[in-house]
Amino acid sequence: SMLNTKQNGRQFDRKAYWEHCLAAAVAAKILAKVTQPFLGEQMYCMGMLHDIGLLVLDRFCPDAMDAAIRAAEKHGTMLCEAERAQINSDHAHLGGILATKWGFGSEFSKAIVSHHQSSGWEPNDKRGPILALANILAHQAGYQNQTPGLDYEIPEGLLQLVGVPDEQLESILEVVKAEVDKATSSMALLAA
Repeated sequence: SMLNTKQNGRQFDRKAYWEHCLAAAVAAKILAKVTQPFLGEQMYCMGMLHDIGLLVLDRFCPDAMDAAIRAAEKHGTMLCEAERAQINSDHAHLGGILATKWGFGSEFSKAIVSHHQSSGWEPNDKRGPILALANILAHQAGYQNQTPGLDYEIPEGLLQLVGVPDEQLESILEVVKAEVDKATSSMALLAA
C-alpha cells in the first residue's frame, strides 16, 4: 500500500510523504482562496502532486533516494540538494516532467519544478509562488516529509509576491494542522 512506511529497510517514509503533500495541498488552497480564488482547486491538486518526483525516485532509484535522505539528514540540507548530488537531478524536476507527460499544462508543470525556489518566477506567475509558500508552510506546520528538523524560513518578498499578510500565517498553519490531523485519523480508522 502507498501508506506503508518504511519497507525493506529503506529510508523513504511514505506516511510522512503523504502527510506533507496533504499539508501543502491544504495550504495552497487556502493561499489561493485568499489571493486568487479561481485557482483554489487547482492549487490543491498541485499541492498533492508537488513532490510526486519523490515517489519516482523511491520506486526507480531506491538506493540513490536512500543515500540522498541520509546525506540530507547528516548535513542538514534540503533533500533536493542531496538528490542533485546523487543523481544530477531532483524530485521537483522529475515531478515537472511527469506533470507535462500527464498533460497538466505548462503552468502546473512550472509550479512543480519551482516549488523550492525562493525567487525568479515570471511576473504573471501566481501558481509557482503560491506552491512554494505552501510547501514552506507544510514544513513549518511540522509535516517535513523526509527531512525532519530542517528550519524552513519564508524568503524575503514571498509573502508580498503571493499577497498574504504575515498576520494570517498562524491561522493558515492551524487549519493545515487540523485538516492533516483529521485526514490522518480517518485513514487510521480505515486501516483498523
